[in-house]
Amino acid sequence: MCQIQLRLRSELKNFGLNPSEWTLHKLTKKKFKITHIADNSFYFVGDTKTKGLSREWKTVQLVSI
Repeated sequence: MCQIQLRLRSELKNFGLNPSEWTLHKLTKKKFKITHIADNSFYFVGDTKTKGLSREWKTVQLVSI
């Protein structure tokens, strides 16, 4: 996992999610699928924005539970 994805994963705590329970899968340059480790059908899609040389979450939306 690259540095950007590690940072984004750690920032999931800002959305009430435990970062250790989720994996990130890049969909596009700015969009990621956030999947629960124990249940692949439980996932969010997050949009990111550029902040300096890094990225941060812009939105995180529940897709399937």
